Amino acid sequence: MEELPIEIACSVLKHLNFNELINICNAERKLPVNFKYAIKEKRVWKQKALHIKSIGDVKKCLKNISSIMNCTKVSFSSGSVTAKEMLSLLNAIETIEKLSLENFINLDDQTVEQILEKHGRTLRHLSLKGCQNLTNFTMEKIGWNCTKIVSIDMSECSFSAAGLELLAESDNIIRSLKYLDVSKCYLLDQGSILPLSRLTGLQSLSLRNLEWVNSNNLPYIIGNCLNIHK
Repeated sequence: MEELPIEIACSVLKHLNFNELINICNAERKLPVNFKYAIKEKRVWKQKALHIKSIGDVKKCLKNISSIMNCTKVSFSSGSVTAKEMLSLLNAIETIEKLSLENFINLDDQTVEQILEKHGRTLRHLSLKGCQNLTNFTMEKIGWNCTKIVSIDMSECSFSAAGLELLAESDNIIRSLKYLDVSKCYLLDQGSILPLSRLTGLQSLSLRNLEWVNSNNLPYIIGNCLNIHK
């Protein structure tokens, strides 16, 4: 093992998942020298998805932040950590392209605002599904900060048609957004038809369990979305 070139050591480590890599980091003193260098290589971590399930995971990540900061995909299990603990980790990571905060019941607009101020310009995929305390304020911040966003899942959230209007006012959103899920957002009403119709770059739109969506108004919603296929 000690005679393996660092390139091969990196190739070996790239096949391991996040938890396995963290465990190796915690045992770094026992590693051969070549693997000590390899475990710190950016390419080993870049495509890894951090799945944070507990405050213990947060502490492990912060302990090994020089490596973790190169990850670009992060998800938190619902209610696993506080907003403060979440922010301490997300602020330490250099770039995030994919972020999932699904079913964080206590997640508020101000916490999301802080996240988007740091990572909004690199985010391409964002899921806030089931975060029921989020309002139109968050929709506005997504429109302002997320300049390259491709997919947004805001299903089961508590924003209104005015929130969609704020989102659709962003030229960046209109240009980049391809996938949008607003299913089970029960505060939405027929006032949502116009802002949705302005999201002309959409390829996939989910409107499940919204009673006001029907065969009569659906053509007005997707009529301008020439690339929509789902």
